[in-house]
Amino acid sequence: MNILGERLRTFANTLGGVTKLADLLGISQPRLSQFISGARDLNTKILSDLRGLGCNINWLLTGEPEEKEIKNLKNENKKLKEINYTLLDEATKFNKVAEKLGKKYAVKKKK
Repeated sequence: MNILGERLRTFANTLGGVTKLADLLGISQPRLSQFISGARDLNTKILSDLRGLGCNINWLLTGEPEEKEIKNLKNENKKLKEINYTLLDEATKFNKVAEKLGKKYAVKKKK
């Protein structure tokens, strides 16, 4: 299997597998397997249909995400950092209360 085929299989798995993707594309599973193995080249119709199913064609062909995806990932990372800071702040507050009640309830910090 070639790298494009690996990406195509990865996308197929997000939809429920190779057979499901073949059904959605309106082609036989053996034909889709030929695209995955590299025995047959993807044509513009298949690429267009894959795009219609939500496949990032830039990623499929190059392995690189689109700028929009990069921006979304950066925004998601920022949100996760904010959540992390909030959780750390809440854990600190909890530990202060726990210390007043006794160390029995204090949350141990991971190293």
